Amino acid sequence: MKQTTKSSLKKVIISFLILTAICLAIYLPLYFTGVWSQFDSPQDLKIWINKWGGYSYFAFGLIQFLQVTFIPLPAAITTTAGVWIFGPWTAMWISYIAVMAGSLAAFYLGRWLGRKLVIWISGDEKEVEKWEQKIKKGKYTYFLMMLFPFFPDDVLCYVVGTTKMTLKFFLATNLIARFFSIGLTCLMVSGEIVPYSGWGIPVWIVSIVLMIGLIFVSFKYETKIERLVETIGEKIKKSRKNSDK
Repeated sequence: MKQTTKSSLKKVIISFLILTAICLAIYLPLYFTGVWSQFDSPQDLKIWINKWGGYSYFAFGLIQFLQVTFIPLPAAITTTAGVWIFGPWTAMWISYIAVMAGSLAAFYLGRWLGRKLVIWISGDEKEVEKWEQKIKKGKYTYFLMMLFPFFPDDVLCYVVGTTKMTLKFFLATNLIARFFSIGLTCLMVSGEIVPYSGWGIPVWIVSIVLMIGLIFVSFKYETKIERLVETIGEKIKKSRKNSDK
């Protein structure tokens, strides 16, 4: 076996062991102490965060960081719990800072430890290949995928870490897209945009119906939506090239 092959294999093994140790160090204490079972709903998570007392801000930020990087928790659950505890604005800023930190960590983990890590994190090599091919079509395709709610944002952060995308563009994309998605979630959950009483009730009914319809359409026409995003991304790329000439 060549020396370079041995070195690469050694790096992969060490990286895998380190990442496995990190994940087990996070997951096992949560599982055996029964804390993991409290992450099934926003209400349960709210109870757990409140137990931290004066450190509840830190606990919430840590959960938001981990749900991006190592723990498969739906962002909707963690963010909703934060809004219930701290209110929309505080929850939004804590979430934004923690999720940005998690996104940056995912990007660098993908860059340092490579494609095999991304496959291990996602658990599906074909899925990783699918997103790799789409991102190769242009960096603006990645921007649009992060902006729209139909794509796996956290996995994409790992995937782009294995590409030639610059840190500058990655940060700019996430600063915009994460702020939009987190801010909208916090304000919608809090009822500060649309109240949960009076005129807000029919608006919420219509919104829920539209959301269900949007989810249905996104699943049924997933491929067409992805192609549309790719097309828009390619057009933006060509437009910028023409403007630079």
